[in-house]
Amino acid sequence: MGVAVGAVVLVPAIGMGMTFPLLTDLTARSRAARGADVGAAYALNTVGSILGAVITGFVLVVALGTQATLRVGLAVNGLAALALAGLVARGVAEGSAEDRRLRVRVLSAAGLGTLALVAAVAAPGWSTRLIDLGPTIYARQRMDQAARQRFLEHRGVRQLAFREGPNATVSVWEGESGRSLRVSGKVDGSDRGDMDTQVMLGLAPAVARVGATSALVIGYGTGVTARVLADVPSVARLNVVELEPSVMQMDSFFVGVNGSVLARPAVRVVIDDARSAFQLDRERYDVIVSEPSNPWVAGVATLYTPEFFRIARARLSDDGVFCQWIQLYQLPLPIVAGIVRNLRAVFPHVHVWFGGSADLVVLASPRPINYDRGWLTQLLGPGGRLNAMSREWLSIDNTDQYFGRMLLGDSGVARLVQRANLEHSDNQPRLEFVAARRFLDPGAAAYAVFDSLIQLGRGDVGTAPFALLRILGLRRSDAGVLPYLDAAHRAQPDVAEWSIRSAGIRLALGDTAQADSLLGAVTARRGASSDALQMRGLLAAARNQPLAATALREALAAGADTGQVRAALALLAARGSRWGEAASQARGALGAAQGTFRHPFPGEFLSQALGQIALDAPPALADSLLRFAVGRRPGSARYRELAAVAALRAGRCEDAAASFVELLDFAVQRDDGPALVRDCWSTQDSTARNGAAVREKH
Repeated sequence: MGVAVGAVVLVPAIGMGMTFPLLTDLTARSRAARGADVGAAYALNTVGSILGAVITGFVLVVALGTQATLRVGLAVNGLAALALAGLVARGVAEGSAEDRRLRVRVLSAAGLGTLALVAAVAAPGWSTRLIDLGPTIYARQRMDQAARQRFLEHRGVRQLAFREGPNATVSVWEGESGRSLRVSGKVDGSDRGDMDTQVMLGLAPAVARVGATSALVIGYGTGVTARVLADVPSVARLNVVELEPSVMQMDSFFVGVNGSVLARPAVRVVIDDARSAFQLDRERYDVIVSEPSNPWVAGVATLYTPEFFRIARARLSDDGVFCQWIQLYQLPLPIVAGIVRNLRAVFPHVHVWFGGSADLVVLASPRPINYDRGWLTQLLGPGGRLNAMSREWLSIDNTDQYFGRMLLGDSGVARLVQRANLEHSDNQPRLEFVAARRFLDPGAAAYAVFDSLIQLGRGDVGTAPFALLRILGLRRSDAGVLPYLDAAHRAQPDVAEWSIRSAGIRLALGDTAQADSLLGAVTARRGASSDALQMRGLLAAARNQPLAATALREALAAGADTGQVRAALALLAARGSRWGEAASQARGALGAAQGTFRHPFPGEFLSQALGQIALDAPPALADSLLRFAVGRRPGSARYRELAAVAALRAGRCEDAAASFVELLDFAVQRDDGPALVRDCWSTQDSTARNGAAVREKH
């Protein structure tokens, strides 16, 4: 691969290296040529190099994009080659010695110029899907040919939009897990997987700074953090600083989670570098949130230095709160500790909170950080502006549960910074390179760092370890959570919740035997919770046990998750060919789901039910249900494929054909799709002819 890439670069490099010597040869061709002629050629070459770099980098790439700029460059070079060929040939007598000497050169230049013009006009465009896959980030492990092919195809996701900005490429992708925002191929936000972190980045500093009236966000992303701060009732002014303007152009794809925050009159956007924006903006803020990209991304590490934190503190009110996002993945504890130490060198009071599966939310302030439960209740309690978001994405039902996300108080942070071995500053910017080396380390595990943080924070005022474990237990398909739940069960053997959470993860992983063992003692108790009843019903449905439907209805009556239970009931009804009931339960499951962490879209149970309905249920019933399913989850390639099959069975041939075409956007190609559509049209034509013949007889 390296040789092939080198060859691709080598050929044009040789051609460009030959250009100027050939130009000087043309300039000083005659015996009467002067040094001034060569000097003029050098001057023109220098001016052209400067203008070419400036116009290409600051005008053409920004206005046209890289691909169109390359085509323009090819066209310019082709025209230049033709012009030079004509210029050299002019005035040379045909058949002369000069003509014979130049003929091959002129014809070669004309041929290459023509070839460049043809390539500029007719060459196929490149795939933005391939450009934006981020192989250096998401394909670092060794792959065989089949694995590489699967990665390059990226089946099941589609690219909704692609923009090439002055600093990065920005795109939006959609699949089973929702929409994600990619910047230069790296996911920097989403409307599902990153939601807890995005919400906490706005919520944590808002809770810590009672009655904040002004806020600033560095890095817009999906706009969720800005939306949370804008929803704080006391905030009257919110500024967003974003380096890449193309990120702002993707805002419309995330209005479902950012609430069209940019349309609010109190929100102002500044397109600039964070440091430059702070130098130009002399205002002070009660809350500043810094959520840049990962520190190994070129240039981002400058937002983790003490010098930057001092600049930020100068723009913070005396009792303001600065909030910093730090990743846990691909960074060992000493590096995380080094970043926190930089913060603590500027802000004497620092607390560390849990954002998402592998993200930290670090709060820093010039004054002691205190938490007013009255203010917290005003924000998160019934009727609070942030009640719905905290409930659906953070699973917070009361103020005590909120403090389950606190990892380190002041004393825990003091213990953490003692582990630091990273010196990172403007004069010694090491973080970018150290983080990049760790990024390439396949053994860097986020949970190892998380374990250390839990140990360091043990006993800190305000921390609630069992509440934290409840938050972790909500991750139904994350096997990494099981050791924590086992530890909680050993510490509190009489608390049924730990067994229920473990059983849920085991069931999601397909280990029904272990899930059954964990649930046995729990469901035998009187007054079992709705979660226990739901898990018992789902387990029975997974095993297709006779009493599964009864158990599921009992769980539904007890207040279990409507979407999950109805999906299992739909599957049971489909297995029994009770199509009306199956469609009704499936529609209810889709309607109840919200696509949040608390009320996610049902997974395997619903997919299996919809698959059976699409293939075997009455055509009209299946077609109606699958259209509804696609409307509820437009990013599901599986639902779209089933909808195409249902449309074929219902005789809607054109809609089925359109669905098969849409599946190509998801890199899903049904080889039998064209044949199925042709058969559908043939059946329609045959039916129409038979109907016409019957009418003629009558």
